[in-house]
Amino acid sequence: MRCDETRELAAEIALGIADGEKRAEALRHLSTCEECRREVDQLSQVADDLLVVAPVEEPPAGFESRVVDAMGLRKRPRRRRL
Repeated sequence: MRCDETRELAAEIALGIADGEKRAEALRHLSTCEECRREVDQLSQVADDLLVVAPVEEPPAGFESRVVDAMGLRKRPRRRRL
């Protein structure tokens, strides 16, 4: 795996959510590439820092739906033409 491919997966690796063969390839690359390893380490540190400042409480009911709606990410059903 090349550096550019590893950097594309860096955030997923830092968060521990990368999986499969791509993850294995990226980890092999990280074992030999100090620059990419440093980038993943920095992202891991940011993720850890964010966990410390994250609120302990759950968001209010409906929060996620309101955010999705505000971002315009909800798929709207197609209208049938008669």
